[in-house]
Amino acid sequence: MKAQTIINKINPFVSKSMLKKDGTNAFISKYSKMDVSDVDWIDVCNDVEAYGCYKYGFIFMLQLLKDGLYIGNYAVRLLSNLPIYEKMTHQRTKYIIDVMCGDRIEQQVLYASTDSFYIWFSSVFIDTKNLFIPNIMAEYLYTVNSNNLWFIREVADIFGKSLGKYENEIHSATDFNGTMLFTQTDFYLNYYKEDADMRHAALNFVINFYRWLVKSNPDHNYFENEFHMSDKLLFNNRLPELINRNFYFTTLNPNNIPYGKDKVCFILKGFDSFSTTITNDDFVTFDFSGLSNVFYRNLLIEYVVTDYSASTIKSVGLITCIREGRNPFTR
Repeated sequence: MKAQTIINKINPFVSKSMLKKDGTNAFISKYSKMDVSDVDWIDVCNDVEAYGCYKYGFIFMLQLLKDGLYIGNYAVRLLSNLPIYEKMTHQRTKYIIDVMCGDRIEQQVLYASTDSFYIWFSSVFIDTKNLFIPNIMAEYLYTVNSNNLWFIREVADIFGKSLGKYENEIHSATDFNGTMLFTQTDFYLNYYKEDADMRHAALNFVINFYRWLVKSNPDHNYFENEFHMSDKLLFNNRLPELINRNFYFTTLNPNNIPYGKDKVCFILKGFDSFSTTITNDDFVTFDFSGLSNVFYRNLLIEYVVTDYSASTIKSVGLITCIREGRNPFTR
């Protein structure tokens, strides 16, 4: 089949002003002589840039995909994007330019968000060679109704890099774990150390992504073998704040006393056998930062960990009083 058939099909629905443009006519002249089997995404993207006819080239590719006639490069990826492409036909050219991205489509994530009156479109290019990461990010962003905010795009752009040495170990949704979560939050804390707003946005973005993973894969226990994360902690609203304040996360274990730490979040694995009010993934936080004397701080931490009873865990207020009471004597 000649591509002229596709051109004839779309032209009645294209504005007269678009059809009068020299770039559009140059594009039509070239592709009208081709078979649809010879049309290639990379060539189309290069040509719309050269001719300045992004919108027309987009409509042309959209029709090929809708008719099931495109068989060139990136056909699978393009077809997976088709539901969003179909919503973009009346969007301004600035949105279409991002779509016609050539071989960068493998790193591209398109997503839409809505409010009462509008559909907003945004494009993110994940800087990674692991092509599963843009795929999982696309799944995530398709399910959330994020506004088209530039800082979300910037955070997502470096999501792959934030995984550090684990970047190439991700091949499925269940490959993520608590260690990777903290690797990513540590990355963003350092990356945005001079920008509190971006740091807040990045921490929430990462944590919400892991919450989505856990909810989307209920049969997989992400933190079964983790000593510094649990489902209950992950879904607690205080988690971004605790990470931002540099709390140290670990299980409450008398064989692993976190000496030298001034802020600790203990995961209470196994403590459900001590109390009916404590669950296996519960947690408790202790902030000894107001106690400047390291000796007394370590003494309190040792007391909390080695007492190893539910009564101590429920005595956070008492520990605070001890901490504050010690301050006058330790200055």
